[in-house]
Amino acid sequence: MNIKELRYYHDLVIQKNFSKVATHFGVAQPTITMAIQRLERELGAPLFIRSQSHHDLTVTASGLQFDQHVQTILRELEVAHQELSRAKQERIRFGLPPIIDMALLGSLAPLQQDSFSTQVITRAPIQIIVAPDHPLATRTTGVSFQDLKKEPFITLANEYVHAQAFHQVSRAAGVRPKVVFKTHDVHVLKTLVAKNSGISFLTTLALEPQDHLVALPLLDLGAPEFIISVATRANRLLSPYGQELWGLLADEHD
Repeated sequence: MNIKELRYYHDLVIQKNFSKVATHFGVAQPTITMAIQRLERELGAPLFIRSQSHHDLTVTASGLQFDQHVQTILRELEVAHQELSRAKQERIRFGLPPIIDMALLGSLAPLQQDSFSTQVITRAPIQIIVAPDHPLATRTTGVSFQDLKKEPFITLANEYVHAQAFHQVSRAAGVRPKVVFKTHDVHVLKTLVAKNSGISFLTTLALEPQDHLVALPLLDLGAPEFIISVATRANRLLSPYGQELWGLLADEHD
């Protein structure tokens, strides 16, 4: 398999249409078909179920699992390209290892750790998001989690703060939500929700007008909010550029 085939595959999982994927990449439809067939032969498992008319396409359980790995590969490749392109640029480094100046961190409560100096940058509610034509879309005053116990959810993967908040809210409501798909990619999540493949649980900071989604406040007591903080190691002396950025971020919050 190669990267181009993986890009074809991931787009087909989203679009579920060979013609649309071929148009998106500017290739002939048989190119997409043969790429998917090669992947299925190499993996030894069907990735899609095709109707006899080939108009309807369903991703198999194996296909959804494989797409989780594909997203990771494509995301890491993008990060590698970005890091290489910035290798010769003067920059402030973000992350957590000791060589890093500062980090941007998401959490459900303000961070309090002796080894770090932190500053809240912004905070926003985590709300239920649905497609504009979803039956819940008219309930703009809000919904309770009990109202959603039969709804199919599309969620971010377990390592995200959103997953922790999702579990907290569902436990508090005594609801065992039906999760039909998990992803590492916020764009994929929003695309699937917009196509009415399910509803989701996402901070309003991640929403843009062009997403064409409706955000519904949670009426449950103690509904979570998403907090973004900038952090640096308490014993680290920031460079002049780092000090300037820290000041700008702190001023932005104030």
